[in-house]
Formats: sequence, C-alpha cells, structure tokens
Amino acid sequence: MQLQILWSSSYSPFSQSDTVAAVVRKTLGTTMSPVREVALTTQSGSELRAILKLYDRRFGVYLRQVGGKFAPHREVDEIAFQSFVRQGKMSPFLQRLAHDNKTSDIALPASRYRERTPEGHARFEAALW
Repeated sequence: MQLQILWSSSYSPFSQSDTVAAVVRKTLGTTMSPVREVALTTQSGSELRAILKLYDRRFGVYLRQVGGKFAPHREVDEIAFQSFVRQGKMSPFLQRLAHDNKTSDIALPASRYRERTPEGHARFEAALW
C-alpha cells in the first residue's frame, strides 16, 4: 500500500508529503481496530519496521456489535452514511448523541441508534464515527 507522510519530525527518514511504500509483514491482532506490522521503504532503499493501527469506524470489530453479533461494514451503509452527512444531518445527530451520553449513567452503544432503515444504518455509522 502507499502511505503519504503528513507530518515529519527532524528525526524521521521521511520528508513531509513523501509517499512511502508499505508492505504488511504481520497481523498483530485486532483490538478495536486492525493492527499490522509493516515494512516501509525509504528513498534510499532501506527498510524500516513500523506498527500501523487503522482508526476507522469501518473496522471496529468490538464496536460494531448489534444484538451481541458482529455487524460488518457494508457498502449500502456507507452510501447511507455519506448521504446523511451531505444532507447536513450529522451535526444535529452529534448534538443528540452528546446529550444522550451526558444524561446517561453508562456509555451508550452505537447500536442504540441503528434501526432497520437507511437512516438508522447511517446513524449507527455516525455514532461509530
């Protein structure tokens, strides 16, 4: 895969805005998001090892639970989520989510917002986001 360097320290062998080739060497297990050991190739051709953890609502195995079962990310859910955002519904939903969490004694699962409608699936994706 190709990774773009968005930030670089003075100690980094990569420059800001470099594109780096990364090869997955090992799966380190899945926490809330996938974790991989990757090999990065520098401009000079040397190889560095790094840990790559994807923070992405689409991959949160433990977060994507509905009724005690894993609810995989589907293309139809992504389309509904993107439509939800484009229609300006995300901001009001996030305000509702903040209010619900503020007034609850426990952390509310994202599945609370999932209904068997396109908007219900979009709200579930928004809560995971």
